[in-house]
Amino acid sequence: MVRQGQYAKTSQLKRVRQFRQNKPVTADQQIDPTKLEEFLIVRYHLTQNERLTPLVKETMQRFLMVWLDQAPDTGQWDLPSMTAQALAKTAAQVPWQFYALLLGEWEHFQKFLQREIPAVQLAERKVLVGTLSRQEFAELVANQMALNWFLQTFKDNHQMLERIAETQVSEMQKSFLGSDGYGNWANVGSVYATTILSLDHDVDAATRDWLRELASLQANQLQ
Repeated sequence: MVRQGQYAKTSQLKRVRQFRQNKPVTADQQIDPTKLEEFLIVRYHLTQNERLTPLVKETMQRFLMVWLDQAPDTGQWDLPSMTAQALAKTAAQVPWQFYALLLGEWEHFQKFLQREIPAVQLAERKVLVGTLSRQEFAELVANQMALNWFLQTFKDNHQMLERIAETQVSEMQKSFLGSDGYGNWANVGSVYATTILSLDHDVDAATRDWLRELASLQANQLQ
């Protein structure tokens, strides 16, 4: 069953971090654990900036912030588990185009995580375990989009949300996934045309602008 409270919690997608290029960290310098998130986001900017459009880069940095927020207080980080948790945190807070950009960048994003996280100089090094193929990630994304549609459509009808069966979510997931696993964005856009994304009243101007730019993307721009 789909339960609204499980997927509709506020995430860290409400603001854009402003990054400052400080003195580069050398290989023998240790990172303060409290600065790990900022360090990795700056690393993402430095290593991916040249090949990404501003919209894609901002989207991926925001997802990286949410992804890092799922990290356990241990030295071992489970990539598939953290990724599934991060997607759940975005439920009904972003337009469907957000997931199209994530799927398009997944392989690059996963390689970034696999390369950068174990290399960070910490007193207790982080070990990243597990992987998600593009197809596996596509299935997670399609499932989240299906859940989001039900949450947005029946947000004012909790009884209906309680009655939604997993089979209904699964059928919609399949229609969103497409035969090639790259996402049937024309179908997703058509289905989502019946919904309205409601934003929290305290969403800042930068986030609103980002969400509007995402929502303006057409299906034929996401192939």
